[in-house]
Amino acid sequence: MPPQSQRDSNQERPLFVPVSSISLEPSARFFRPVRLKTTLCPYRRKSPQLATSSRSTAVCAAPAAAARQFERTAAVSSTTAALRFGCGSFGCVALRIIRGFLAVGLSLDFHGALLTADSVQPGTVSRRPPGLAILVTSSNSAQLVVSGTSGAAYGIASTEDFLKWTTWPAQTADASGRTAFAIPLTSPRLFFRAFSAGPATTKLEPPEVAIGRRFFLETRFAQYFYAHSGGDVNASLSSGDPVLDATRTVNTTVPGAFAGQSMNCRACHLVDEHKAGGLGTRAYADFAIRSPIPERGDGRRFTARNSPALANASIPRRGAFFLHFDGEFPTGEALIKATLTGRNFGWLPAERALAVRHIAKVIREDNGQSALGHKTGGAYRTILAGLDPAIPAEFRLPEAFRIDGSKAADDEVLDAVAKILNAYLKSLTFSTNEAGEYDASPYDVFLKKNSFPRRPAAGEDDKSYSRRLRALVANLKSPVFVTADDGSFTTHAQKFAFGPAELEGLKIFFAEPGDDSSPPGRMGNCLACHAAPHFTDFSFHNTGATQWEFDSVHGEGAFVQLRVPGLAERLAAPDDFLPPTARHPNATGRFNAAPAKKAPGDVDLGLWNVYANPDFPAPQAALQTMLSASLGANTAETLLPKTIALFKTPGLRDLGHSAPYLHTGQSSTIEAVVFFYRFTSDLAREQRIRNGDPEMAKVLLTKEAQAPLSAFLRSLNEDFE
Repeated sequence: MPPQSQRDSNQERPLFVPVSSISLEPSARFFRPVRLKTTLCPYRRKSPQLATSSRSTAVCAAPAAAARQFERTAAVSSTTAALRFGCGSFGCVALRIIRGFLAVGLSLDFHGALLTADSVQPGTVSRRPPGLAILVTSSNSAQLVVSGTSGAAYGIASTEDFLKWTTWPAQTADASGRTAFAIPLTSPRLFFRAFSAGPATTKLEPPEVAIGRRFFLETRFAQYFYAHSGGDVNASLSSGDPVLDATRTVNTTVPGAFAGQSMNCRACHLVDEHKAGGLGTRAYADFAIRSPIPERGDGRRFTARNSPALANASIPRRGAFFLHFDGEFPTGEALIKATLTGRNFGWLPAERALAVRHIAKVIREDNGQSALGHKTGGAYRTILAGLDPAIPAEFRLPEAFRIDGSKAADDEVLDAVAKILNAYLKSLTFSTNEAGEYDASPYDVFLKKNSFPRRPAAGEDDKSYSRRLRALVANLKSPVFVTADDGSFTTHAQKFAFGPAELEGLKIFFAEPGDDSSPPGRMGNCLACHAAPHFTDFSFHNTGATQWEFDSVHGEGAFVQLRVPGLAERLAAPDDFLPPTARHPNATGRFNAAPAKKAPGDVDLGLWNVYANPDFPAPQAALQTMLSASLGANTAETLLPKTIALFKTPGLRDLGHSAPYLHTGQSSTIEAVVFFYRFTSDLAREQRIRNGDPEMAKVLLTKEAQAPLSAFLRSLNEDFE
């Protein structure tokens, strides 16, 4: 671009500045390659770069001489192409046009490429102006490739008349600086404009994560779609699953984010779907006490537990890996396969084989023309095979994730889906720096400002690290607090701060028996289950939440009196006591249910449902090892009673995006959770919690400790994206 003064002085005469060369790359089956010369009309701050035929003459006139109304003229230069150009209030355009007959047999008039020159603003990362190439790839979609700077974000806008533009979501350029878009050809003629959407960044999303996100949003895997699509996996439903009509909160309902569709993962693990409506964002959780599930006539309308947040749920950990509150799944893939073919997606236990066949059918027969398909590279079978050269780089799966759906068995297709989707779940983590240190919450900033370690040292476990951190805090004479100068929240209604109240709460949280620095009534003993930096031990404990809920329904002392069968009785009559599975589809699941007045025996016993259950063989070895070490017993007969009401410890980061709390969803605020621990710790000291964790009796909190402890827990919030 000429300097500003030169541009201004030349406003009344045409001036052309060569910028770069781009390629029109049509399919060899229909076109011969054509080189295009890019020229620049420098009459606006963001003047259009124009893709024009190298065989034609670019035309440009000063805006002062141009009609405000867009004008077009056309001259056929060959049997394969035409040159169109014109001027309007925005400046001038001259476009290479592909005639309809050659555009893969469509009855299209033309498609052209219009590029926008990029002006680098002070303080931004320098990046190349985007170049644009068009490749018509099918009868109803076009492949557009933007060339620019690696790591920078670029978008595409399309128009028919240069008056109304449709903007397509921006994407990040790959290592070669290329960004590929699959755009539906919705009009007899379309022009495309490339634009820069953000500065260069070094973090690129792996293709398996991008495709995993698509699976996470996919609504066609559900039983409702199978039952109402008439066997056409590309059908549009005439009406959606009623369970998705509304999103349930603790006290009310709001219009559902996926109304008119069928179940997907996102329906229970929301992010920003209800931000505009005032509910705020989620860390991949919902707003309900228990999540509603599709109606299938089996009496089950809600999940047994509150939907856990998925952020940080799949991070690596020392020791055995378990997912779900009851430890049912030892891998993310196992959880995903059970979910997609299970009750939450509307499939009954006896329908697992049907569910697997249906999911494989969706993968094989998807035509890629859905909104998700257009945004993520096209048809599933093509994307998963990973061989088509037209697949955009950001969606080209590594070989380890590829599968030929036409040759693979149905179960193998499901395995591939689960593997890719699990890659996405693993990407859902809270913010860390390159050293793996959490860095986005006020608590993290406080540690940094005071030069405290933010992660364990090599070979140091989380609890030892937390105790070392506690000692450092105790010796801190002049704390440097976190203020508004250090940041602000955009997704939380609180100040970005870590001050005296939060520091007092930190000391309460980290206090343990034997800690002489802890005043009376200020011992949270939270490190027993929630050691830093993840604030979870990933293990199983009974804090009294099940008893609290059961007694609130049936009266004080009811849970202590509830009869629970031993191992031999449970094995002899699994249908009477255990959750329904493919092997026992008619099981009552009475000990894996929310308590209710009309069902006096229903209760959720957590780990008891999984441990020593032959229908869940995968986690048994790891559970046996862990429970034998932690509970002091080594046989299934003696261990089973000790698993009553044990649930996996949740993490405490970003609680502001996951209310209501506890596996029961019974506490809607952090203060309510602190009150719960004050109450149940009193019960524990009186030995009135059935199978309660011994650590609960060591929690000593007064009413005055509630506010600072709650303030500290809120300091773990971050703007999760």
